Amino acid sequence: MRKMRIGLAAVTAGALALATVSLAKDEPAATKAVSATFTATQASHLEAKTCATKGGDTIRELHATFTGTSTSSEPSLNGPLTITVKSVFDVTKNVGFVEGKLHVDNATTHAKADARLTAVRSGNALEGLIKGRVHEPSALLLGNLSATFTEAGGFTAGQLGAGGGNNAAIVFGAKCGEDEHEDKQDVKKKQDEKKSDKHADGKGKGKK
Repeated sequence: MRKMRIGLAAVTAGALALATVSLAKDEPAATKAVSATFTATQASHLEAKTCATKGGDTIRELHATFTGTSTSSEPSLNGPLTITVKSVFDVTKNVGFVEGKLHVDNATTHAKADARLTAVRSGNALEGLIKGRVHEPSALLLGNLSATFTEAGGFTAGQLGAGGGNNAAIVFGAKCGEDEHEDKQDVKKKQDEKKSDKHADGKGKGKK
């Protein structure tokens, strides 16, 4: 079976419908447009920090898991939902990004969905893409995602393959000043260690 490669470069106008594509002869899955609505507001495993860049921007970074429910006529997208994310948000510029994984598990039909999430955040509006697989039967899963997202409230008014898009695009170069300082310190430490090793090697050769 030949491998299929699909590249996703941008979020286009509006929201594209998700589609499942059969990739195996022995596991037939219909090719079809699908959609879902979801919320995921129950937070756990939170790790958050706020810092400032050298340019004065305030950055909020969050690692967390949010659980909730996905509702869809597609069995693999209907059931308990878990989204594990990393969110980086420039409070000063009011833009950021969210990336992570989502998992839907339908206990009734045993259908499941697993996908990677990459989204642009403008204010509390999230627009992005998911790419992954559905199971029972197995197939490729692609689609657009939109939601309202906050660090405290998680995902609300979420839609997969439905709704309209804001088509936000960003270049995100912000980095916490503390991290920059730590990076430079690490580089200097490594340089000092190399100098020390060379000096020690020189002494050893001289004794021989």
